[in-house]
Amino acid sequence: MERLPCQNNLQQLGVALHNHHAEAGRFPPGRGTPTPAIFSAHAYLLPYLERDNLRGLIDYAAPPTTFTVPPATIYSGTRNYAAATSTIRTFVCPADSVNGRVPNSPYAGTNYAANAGSGANTGSLTNADGVFFLGSRMRLDEISDSTLHTAAFSERLMGGGGPGPGDLRRAILEIPGSGDTTAATCQPSNGS
Repeated sequence: MERLPCQNNLQQLGVALHNHHAEAGRFPPGRGTPTPAIFSAHAYLLPYLERDNLRGLIDYAAPPTTFTVPPATIYSGTRNYAAATSTIRTFVCPADSVNGRVPNSPYAGTNYAANAGSGANTGSLTNADGVFFLGSRMRLDEISDSTLHTAAFSERLMGGGGPGPGDLRRAILEIPGSGDTTAATCQPSNGS
């Protein structure tokens, strides 16, 4: 029963991507640059999902949330707090029990991850081989396998939003630059 709404959300994201491309001549970045303006593709798709009101709350020159870059640089996301805590139904699969809220956090989240690629290049967001990576500006004609054979977004459970292992089904594992993302390298003991 809940599969249909999730499929509909993915379809809406696909339509929004194509509308963004038609207007801008490219897809939105998977993660904006330079730091601290590291907005996701989702933030750039808001006008194409009829969420102009929420888009109007975003200051793309300010950090999307408060975060720290080691050793001690703190970026304040105060200017974007209202937008970052607003749940967007199109970004949420009703089958996920956290209902659009990042657990242990005031922030809203998404069940639809933008595809940065295969994990080759040591899994780095820089120069990844997917559609959405750090500072990406991909055009349709740059997708060598065509859009029929390329995933733009995939469904996932919302992450835990806090320290500790929590529910491993909700974790995104960062593994060291060990090559292929095989079953063996993706064991929780091999990464953080």
